[in-house]
Amino acid sequence: MNDLRDDLRDLAREAPSVDLATRAMSLARRRRAVRLAVTVAAAVAVVTGSTAVLTRLPEQHAVVVTPPSPSATSVLPLPEQGVGALQQAYQEDGEWRLVTWQGEVYDASELVKGEVVPAITQDGRRIAYFDGELRTIVLRDLESGQVWEAPLTLPAGVFDTEYAIRLSPSGKRMIVAGWGTSQPRHVLVDLDAGTVKDLNKAWFPVSVSDSGEAVLIRPFDDVTRLRLLGRDPITLPDFTHYFSALGPDGRTIARLGQTHDPDREPQIQEDGTIVLTDVISGVDQAKVPLSGIPDTLHVVRLGGWRNKEEITLFAAPESAWKGPAGVVYAVNVHTGQARAVFEAAPAQRNLIPGLVW
Repeated sequence: MNDLRDDLRDLAREAPSVDLATRAMSLARRRRAVRLAVTVAAAVAVVTGSTAVLTRLPEQHAVVVTPPSPSATSVLPLPEQGVGALQQAYQEDGEWRLVTWQGEVYDASELVKGEVVPAITQDGRRIAYFDGELRTIVLRDLESGQVWEAPLTLPAGVFDTEYAIRLSPSGKRMIVAGWGTSQPRHVLVDLDAGTVKDLNKAWFPVSVSDSGEAVLIRPFDDVTRLRLLGRDPITLPDFTHYFSALGPDGRTIARLGQTHDPDREPQIQEDGTIVLTDVISGVDQAKVPLSGIPDTLHVVRLGGWRNKEEITLFAAPESAWKGPAGVVYAVNVHTGQARAVFEAAPAQRNLIPGLVW
């Protein structure tokens, strides 16, 4: 999915008059053969959206000035239960580490194996990962140790190229999307009901709520089609895949503002704003300029809603796609004011609960 996201970004700069969703998937498959060793700082993110349940991270969590250092941090074996809420996760030398808000670092290499990036609910209390023996996604509550198996058998190779795992706030609803086989498939899974619903494979999943409200997008040359599952699609006047999760009201979503100039290189550029959109009516609110983020950091993407007014935002140096740490912010969607929450650990891959893409 990281390859697909990068291909979408490259194609956006070209601004061709084609269906970029289809073209990007084809391009990513060709690139994959020569990019097996590529590492990225921002792993496939886990997104959460909610209408019935609003996940809010504890406000007492202070900014972590010094992020965990893979070479200096004492790593503990991961117990079957009793693990606190996760702040972040990172991968070093092929092994995943889980970092709690209390500062403990756990070795998750026996839990998360291979190259399949795990997913974490925004509150950090549950982790979803691919079980190679069961051939399915398993959700695990880190405190109680309870596990749920998705009623889904995934074929070999499904994670070899582009894929995404999206979790609801509780993790009990998830979207599993993969383009790794000759028969790509996107599905909405309900762990409580034990059901699997096929989704249109041409649309990329952004988020899903505990009540099953899924947001899907399909970028084209200079517009993006967005749909709330069960509702008519809307058209946004930008090529973009930089969205937040669906808001707590069940109809508001945020995206990074952009400008498009065919005489400029690159043609499409972020303009330092966020835009709120009603996913049902398709109406945009006025752009809100972002503030409180240093000029040395580039806004990478958005994530879940921390409360009714703030969304998660990740910013990092331009070179952060290859490993340097970034900063996670909470951004007021009405004022654009950002406040730093914590720093991400410098690593081959970082995983921040709640981020999209």
